[in-house]
Amino acid sequence: MRFIHAFTAAILTGIIGFLATMTCVGMYFEILTNATYEFPDGLFILFTALLVFPILTIILAVFFFIKYNRINTTGIIFAGITGLWLIRAIKEIVPWMSYSNGIGDIFNTSYLSYLNILLVLFWILGYLFVHPTSRWIHINGFLLGAFSSLVLSYVVVIILRGLNNSLTSFFHFDFQETLFVLLCIFAGAIIGNWIGKRKTE
Repeated sequence: MRFIHAFTAAILTGIIGFLATMTCVGMYFEILTNATYEFPDGLFILFTALLVFPILTIILAVFFFIKYNRINTTGIIFAGITGLWLIRAIKEIVPWMSYSNGIGDIFNTSYLSYLNILLVLFWILGYLFVHPTSRWIHINGFLLGAFSSLVLSYVVVIILRGLNNSLTSFFHFDFQETLFVLLCIFAGAIIGNWIGKRKTE
C-alpha cells in the first residue's frame, strides 16, 4: 500500500495545486486587472500548467514514496478526496438552488470557481489533523470505497445513457447524473471506511 498511498497523495496534491493556481491566475485577470483572459496569454498559461503539474506530480510521488514514514499521506488523501468532493458538490447544488428559486440573476454563481482556493486549506488541515493513528479513519477502506464507487457510478451513468440513446459524451454529466455520482462516492467512502475499521478491530 505504500506505493498506492504515495501515488494517490501525489495525484491529489497535483490536482489541488493545479486548480488553486489556475484559480489565482483567473482572479488576477478578473479582479486585479479588471479584465479577462486574452486568448494567447490564457492558452499559454493553461498549456504551461498542463505540462508542469504532471511533472511535479511524478516528482511528488517519488518523494512521498521515499519519505513515506515522514509524510502524512493519510491526511493528504483524506483531505484531497473530501475537499474535491465538497467543492464539486457546492458548485453543483448552489447554482441549482439559486436558479430553481428564481434568484439566479441576483446570485453570481461564476464566483464559485474561487472556491478552488479552499482546497489548499483542506490539504493543510488534513495534513495537520488527520493521521494514520486516528481511530475514526481507515484510509485503505475510505480510499477503496470512494474510488470503487466513483468507477461504478460512472459506468452506471454511461450504461443508462446508452440505453436511453443519449450517449453524446463520456464526461459532461448533467446535474442529476453528477449528483448521483457524488452521492455514490459519499456512500462508498463511508461504507468502505466502516468495513475497514471493522476488519481491524
